[in-house]
Amino acid sequence: MSLFSKGGSAMLFFLIVTVLIGAGLLQLVKRYIFRIKEPSLDEVWEELGVQPWYQVWIKNDQMKAYIIKSKQNGLLADPYYVKRIIRHTGTREGFFEFMEKELGIQK
Repeated sequence: MSLFSKGGSAMLFFLIVTVLIGAGLLQLVKRYIFRIKEPSLDEVWEELGVQPWYQVWIKNDQMKAYIIKSKQNGLLADPYYVKRIIRHTGTREGFFEFMEKELGIQK
């Protein structure tokens, strides 16, 4: 019996519906039972603003302009990526190298 035969397609439909219902239930448990909320951009930008290495970055006028642009529609518009930059040195260094490359800044 093929997966795409009459019985196979019904089984595939049931499997997809089951996965979607399970994902929805997990979101409900995460949000209402464990009270885990999604980070807002304002919260993570505030956390980013107090980092000492960020203070060094925004002193450079070129970098400051790029950071402001990136907050509007770039990598810094994603709260999860901003949290990774704050918590993981490798991600931070990668973003710093990306900024230097984009701006043409030599070390």
